[in-house]
Amino acid sequence: MAIWALLHSPKLPLKARQRITDPDHTIYYSVVSVWEVLLKHSGHPDNMDFPLMSFLIAV
Repeated sequence: MAIWALLHSPKLPLKARQRITDPDHTIYYSVVSVWEVLLKHSGHPDNMDFPLMSFLIAV
């Protein structure tokens, strides 16, 4: 879901999108999500629609 949130993907459920964008909610994410993004980006950086550094800064 971390990638979907960063990409504003329609795959992200509306309820999740609302909670992620609500400033009154604290967002927690798993280190596994960060690891997954790093793996996907290192394997196919041209297939990722965002720069890796923008993701690392966001988390």
